[in-house]
Amino acid sequence: MDPKDATTDCFQFVAHAAWHPKNRNARQRQSEDKLPYWKRAKVGNVDAGEDAFFHTYTPYGMALGVADGVGGWAEAGVDPAIFSWTLMNNAAGVAKKAEQSPPIHALQILDTAFHQLRRGGKVAAGSSTACILNLCKTTGEMTSVNLGDSAFVLIRDEKIVYESPSQQHYFNCPYQLTVVPDTYPDRDSFVTDMPKDADQKTFFLKDNDIILLATDGYFDNVYPQETLSLINSNMKSIVHPSSTTSTSMTDEEVASTVRGLAKSLTDAARRYSLDPKRLSPWARDARAHGSNYRGGKIDDITCIVTLVRGLQHQQQQQHQPTSTD
Repeated sequence: MDPKDATTDCFQFVAHAAWHPKNRNARQRQSEDKLPYWKRAKVGNVDAGEDAFFHTYTPYGMALGVADGVGGWAEAGVDPAIFSWTLMNNAAGVAKKAEQSPPIHALQILDTAFHQLRRGGKVAAGSSTACILNLCKTTGEMTSVNLGDSAFVLIRDEKIVYESPSQQHYFNCPYQLTVVPDTYPDRDSFVTDMPKDADQKTFFLKDNDIILLATDGYFDNVYPQETLSLINSNMKSIVHPSSTTSTSMTDEEVASTVRGLAKSLTDAARRYSLDPKRLSPWARDARAHGSNYRGGKIDDITCIVTLVRGLQHQQQQQHQPTSTD
């Protein structure tokens, strides 16, 4: 008997992504413009710059992840997005095929995806940060693995109850997975972290929990309280429904609300990144390390918003008698 058939789903996950690639520099534009449009290869599923991401349903729930390709490789003629997209596409494939019960840890997804990347031969060189979450629809368990400065926050009851820590070797040098050719000059000078070096956590989710998973382009520009304010404002109709909306919101309306929140968060980060006078989180950290930098940090920005829905709670709401007063 399939173990999935013997379990009851207690949770449903609604996830949507939004992204803003930073403007390409003049050198990148010049190189691409030399190619006829039909020869311009699209590296990823969408143009998220050097960022990559996935969110996919799995046999036991949902898995999602983000990766930020290290831009410095562009100076060596390497497209940083090839590494990040290959890693995320591999991770999505691993998660979708995982049949183990209980579900595999997010660390195992990342470890297998990176092993496939190194053995696959498609990526000759490159580096990337990575953050992956694996959510179980029967128990509500969420495992996380975070390597580098992408991050996720967990919001419960209109409060941030967890924010994953940034992993840095030193300022502006995050932990990262790396492939360096054996013949590459100064090969030993590259940062070469492994999945096992990542921060790993386990959580048990509740109805109406909200998870924001994003690359550093978001968190370098938006403070936690600003994030919380945007999320609480956008999700009020779901988390605190009125008597007229508690049972009337369709699945499509819920999905539209989550999609709108992802876009609002990404748009806000993009707007803040272009403000030259703002003391952004990035500017604050730079000043703590001796810089006089002020303003936002222009970067690729990718956000995935996930809403946790407790199915038993929804069923109870649907069966509650309505007032006739």
